[in-house]
Amino acid sequence: MAENWSLRGEYLAACNCRVSPCPCTTAGGDPTEDECNGLTVLSIREGSYGDVDLSRLNFAIFTRWTGNVLAGNWDVGLLLDQGCDDRQFDAMQTIVSGQAGGTFGELAGLIGTILGTERARISFETSDGGESGSVRIDASEFSYTPLKSQRGERTRVVHAALAFRDEIYPGKAEGGRIERFGLSAPTDYGEWSEFEFSGP
Repeated sequence: MAENWSLRGEYLAACNCRVSPCPCTTAGGDPTEDECNGLTVLSIREGSYGDVDLSRLNFAIFTRWTGNVLAGNWDVGLLLDQGCDDRQFDAMQTIVSGQAGGTFGELAGLIGTILGTERARISFETSDGGESGSVRIDASEFSYTPLKSQRGERTRVVHAALAFRDEIYPGKAEGGRIERFGLSAPTDYGEWSEFEFSGP
């Protein structure tokens, strides 16, 4: 039986779609490059799984799918902070695989192949509430800048089709790279937001 769990924090994401906002996230549509390679890095401000403290951990989800995002058959790989202990590792693997229900449970039906779960050094930095950010995991890295209006206001998308957050801040992650679990692609689209997930 799954334990009660909750995760709160902020994330940065990037993929090789060449428009912003990304059609996969905002419309549940088709990637611009036929195959979407994505990387989402989440920094947990506060979190727990039963009595396991998950606060201040980072984790990264690598994804790849061909055609419409809602058709499923995603390839998914998970990286966890190299400093996490075995209980934290097992708890995060249970949550992200969907076994503990909640948001990741809703996504589990779209996963076709699990590429692996590993530890890695995950660098995650943001400033000014998402005005900028950067990610580095070995050969994978990108920097995020938000889209802005002519008045300098950040573009905000509310209730996007596949966001699982109330609002997201689309932007660019040009010149970055996704390299892990057999995925290899440049980054173009970028995204930042805060998250709050729980289950079961």
